[in-house]
Amino acid sequence: MLPHSLSHLAPLRFPSPQKGRSLVNFSKPTYAVLGLGRFGSAVARELMSDYAVVIGIDLNETVVNRNNGILSQVAQTDATDIASITELGVADCDGVVVGIGGPHVEASILTCSLLTDMGVKNLWAKSSGTAHGRILEQIGVPHIVYPEVAMGRRVAHLVRGVNLDYVELSAGTAMVRTILPKSAAGPLDEVDLWNRHGVKIVAVLRENQWQPVLGAIELSEGDQVQIYGGAKQVEKFARLAPRP
Repeated sequence: MLPHSLSHLAPLRFPSPQKGRSLVNFSKPTYAVLGLGRFGSAVARELMSDYAVVIGIDLNETVVNRNNGILSQVAQTDATDIASITELGVADCDGVVVGIGGPHVEASILTCSLLTDMGVKNLWAKSSGTAHGRILEQIGVPHIVYPEVAMGRRVAHLVRGVNLDYVELSAGTAMVRTILPKSAAGPLDEVDLWNRHGVKIVAVLRENQWQPVLGAIELSEGDQVQIYGGAKQVEKFARLAPRP
């Protein structure tokens, strides 16, 4: 069951918005996603999985209909229209994501400028490239996401064949899923492992479930583990793993 009472309604449209009235009841954590392309839809649907209220906004009727009944509320409207955005209560949401990009860079910039002027603090925006991101930064967007760049870097680490999964946490640090090498098997000595390899094992796969590493634990060569550390250190440690 969707967490919002309006989930069964048809997509909202705003031919004549009524300024100053919000159509959303903010009784739960509420987020707005403006632009429901592949990126925006993925963000919106993932937010829904946490039992939040998610308002999806897009000008394309087909895209809006595709998300109707999946998101708490969908609206077919222009994200650069301040009256419509005000009526939806976007500025009062706990977080706002602008997923507009590609050929619609101008709309993305105008929308983000509008939202910053409205005082939205927890604002996230997708950037389609360096120039786009630079402009978003200049108009005061606090969180700028480069999904294609991030995915490209992640794939590069996976292509090397030493990582089963790779997530960059911040500049210079990463979380990696890999196979435990023989040199690290046995009773886990976290201090020694950090001093020798610069990594920390945070979880191990046991009986098809990830178990956090808490206290004393015995590890075996071939165990799947999640490790954290500097990007170069985790990559180097993963190279010690037996190749499939």
